[in-house]
Amino acid sequence: MLFLLIAALLPSSCGARRQLPLPDDKDQLPDDRLPGDDFPDEPGEDSWGDVQPLLSSFCAECHSDAVFMNTEKGFIGSKAPARITNKSMPPSYAKDYGDWTSADRQRLIDFVEANK
Repeated sequence: MLFLLIAALLPSSCGARRQLPLPDDKDQLPDDRLPGDDFPDEPGEDSWGDVQPLLSSFCAECHSDAVFMNTEKGFIGSKAPARITNKSMPPSYAKDYGDWTSADRQRLIDFVEANK
């Protein structure tokens, strides 16, 4: 009987993720990010896995089948970085454009510069 009680409690404590406490002033967190989110400290420290979700969020609506959406080399070798840099992309009429920030743009620019 004791074994069943221990077995019932074990899964809930073994796989639990540690929750970090929220700061008193939630305005200290940029862009609705939560404590513990893994964001680079220095420009250019992003990996493809860090920047690809930005492309999925802001480019996939129109460019879902584009090569630059799928691979790091495809993105760096495409016209997309230049168009992001000169601010012609994403266009202001894009569905999620209001969520696009200058920090998002800079992350992509820094990623390309660090990985050319």
